Amino acid sequence: GNLDYLTTIWTGQGLLATVSGENMVRMFNIENDENYVLTLAESSFKGQVFNDKIFSIQYNAKRRIISCGTKNGFIVMWKCKQFTTESPIDSDGWEGMPCIKAQSGPITKLEWGGNQQILAGIHERGSVILNHTVLKKK
Repeated sequence: GNLDYLTTIWTGQGLLATVSGENMVRMFNIENDENYVLTLAESSFKGQVFNDKIFSIQYNAKRRIISCGTKNGFIVMWKCKQFTTESPIDSDGWEGMPCIKAQSGPITKLEWGGNQQILAGIHERGSVILNHTVLKKK
């Protein structure tokens, strides 16, 4: 990976997610001493981001969604498929959602706000705001 894009966040109970400018999110389940990856090769992304790189990550704890910003301006998301409060133990616990082309350049930061209903993506020329209605349609 690239240390300039290294970000690690909590994405659930005992679950860390790390991105570093690669085409994957590295997941570390601290409680079970297990790890796995979520990749941009996910079939639900329909090949749109296959060769892209992840530059930013954010987690929506209320909706249990991992959102990532890519080098080519896409926002990709994975939703937790589990109905319990436990963190997924492998990639099968997450479902890729259709990606959104938000900008032509890198999305360098993401932030959830508005009672977890709004996702903001920061890029070099400004920002893009996506509300729950747009995210739900996708």
